[in-house]
Order: sequence, then structure tokens, then C-alpha cells
Amino acid sequence: MDLASANGCAVIGISHYAKGSKGSSPTDRVIGSQAFAALARMVLVTAKKEDCSERVLARAKSNISADTGGFSYTIESAMVEDNIETTVCRWGDGVEGSAHKIINSVEDSDFEHELSALEDAKDFLVGTLQAGPKLVREIEAEAKAAGHSMATIQRAKKALKIKPFKSGMVGGWVWALPE
Repeated sequence: MDLASANGCAVIGISHYAKGSKGSSPTDRVIGSQAFAALARMVLVTAKKEDCSERVLARAKSNISADTGGFSYTIESAMVEDNIETTVCRWGDGVEGSAHKIINSVEDSDFEHELSALEDAKDFLVGTLQAGPKLVREIEAEAKAAGHSMATIQRAKKALKIKPFKSGMVGGWVWALPE
């Protein structure tokens, strides 16, 4: 703020979304302190559809104009003077709604796929641990054989509130379903 005030200019900050924040409020997804989004006069967010070039830009926050709506756009290759290859933004139609709704509509199919994978992993763990505690290395081998990623298995473990424990002094780590 001091830099902008002293130089009579605007400051633009660019950030990625925080990991694991899909489905959350767009301003809550800004990496770092919540103050970054709170202090800003305007927060613009973007999302890209998987397997497609379509993207959206939406206003997640604005205290100087409307704070809803946005635009679709694509980024395309272009040739400029002296055969210099670059990219250009091709603006599409306006989109209506809150940034949360707009971003979720673009990310939705991917988000539902992640939820489905998580549910499958939870079902796998419940089925695997119904008979009792099991060594983590055995669970990992079975999960891999069943096509589950360990990242998804770890999220399922957390969702099911499975607490790892050590099986004796020479035994390995074990997982068990909570009581």
C-alpha cells in the first residue's frame, strides 16, 4: 500500500489457489494470509476447463464496482511482426453469477471425479479394515493393486479418522477403523 501510495500507481498481485481448496469460496482460496484478499480493492479469479481451452475470469470481490459476473476467454497462439510467435487472449461472452458459482461450474466435473475417487478410497479402506487392524505396507500394496493413489488413500484415511499406531517394538505401523 505504501509503494502504491508513494508512486500513485496500482499494484497487481498474482497468486495460485491454495491446494485442496476446490469448492471453497474463491477469496478463501488465495494463497497466504486472508489479508491479501481482504485488503485488495478487487479480487479476480480464473479457472480452466479440463481437456478444453475454455477459461473464465470472474470478480470474486470488488468494493469499487459490481462483485459478480465475469467473462469466458481462450488463450491462443498468434504471430506478430517479424514472425514473432506469442499468445493472445480472445474474450468470449459475459457470464452471470457469483465467482463461486462460475468457478465451480468450470471445475465441477473434475471436482466430482475427485469426490468419487475419495468415496471409492473410503469404501476400500472400510472393506480392508473391517476384519481388524492391518499393516500400512499391506494396505498400500492392496490400494496400489486396486488402482488407488496413495494421496487419495491418505485423504480417505483422514476423512475416516483412522489413527495410525505402532504394532509393538518390532512391528510396523498399523491402521484400524475408529471405534
